[in-house]
Amino acid sequence: MNSLLPSLEAFGLWGYWVVGLLVFGEALVLTSVFAPGTAVVILAGALTAKGVYDFGDMVWFVAIGTILGSEASFRIGSGAENLFSASRRVLSASNLARGQRFLERFGGVTIVVAHFLGPLRPIMPVVAGMSGMDRHRFWLWNLIGGSTYAVSLLGVGYFFGTALGFATSP
Repeated sequence: MNSLLPSLEAFGLWGYWVVGLLVFGEALVLTSVFAPGTAVVILAGALTAKGVYDFGDMVWFVAIGTILGSEASFRIGSGAENLFSASRRVLSASNLARGQRFLERFGGVTIVVAHFLGPLRPIMPVVAGMSGMDRHRFWLWNLIGGSTYAVSLLGVGYFFGTALGFATSP
């Protein structure tokens, strides 16, 4: 981990933007496989413990990145209902109905929880959009989930950054 910290630290103030864009990419359904957002957020938390970045400012960049990425995925899902048909195996109308029932049963909590589960982070907003979830309701749950994600993962990184600082001290 110590070899990765100087790399992110070298970005200086641009590090906020790098972290925000990587988190956006991880939350976006089209680029989620290529963006290591969660690992970068934890590393950024460790750098805030070292004093390289401000914790509050980093929370804003991480929260905005993940919220906007999920919102973009939701909008992609809103326009993709015609992808489902009875003849398709995975993208079947019955799977869409199952997703709709799941969201009706658990509602916005799934959007909050999905922020913390890597594979579901970009998928659940798409399913919510395809299921016809109300945009304002999605936005509220996305805001709660993205903010919680930012504070908690940066906090984990901050904790480990502080613990590593104590462990490497003489």
